[in-house]
Amino acid sequence: MRRWGRSIICLALFFMGANQIGCSSKVNNVEPPKEWFNIIYVGTAFTEAEAKLGRVPKNAEELKPFLQRFGNPDELLISPNDGLPFVVRYGVVNKGSGYPVIAYEQKGKDGKHQIIDTQLMPRKITDEQLAANKNLTSPAEANKSDNKADTGGK
Repeated sequence: MRRWGRSIICLALFFMGANQIGCSSKVNNVEPPKEWFNIIYVGTAFTEAEAKLGRVPKNAEELKPFLQRFGNPDELLISPNDGLPFVVRYGVVNKGSGYPVIAYEQKGKDGKHQIIDTQLMPRKITDEQLAANKNLTSPAEANKSDNKADTGGK
């Protein structure tokens, strides 16, 4: 009888502890800083446009209808950090190597630029990283280098 009593008490204590640890009714939502929303919306709209159009958007006019659900497209295409339009890489296609950058800030803030890639992962990079980032070449330049690789560099 004593064994059952101890087992029941241990089991009850276990469940009481589990209730305190993992079953809290309070949910902690973590939101990104407000300065990130515009670039996240631009990246999200870009990928939605690609899915609906069957190709990446060619220009801002093709992207804007997909931005409307987030707010005023003209305002969303402006970085809150530098007040300048984001550089959106219309025509960029993910060919399977790396995650090309979709959009980035022109000037940025404090020597850093917000960027967002095809994984929709916003981050900040320095001026030097921005200049050196091979995924920031224009689609036309990427096609030239692909063609050179295909023709043996000729």
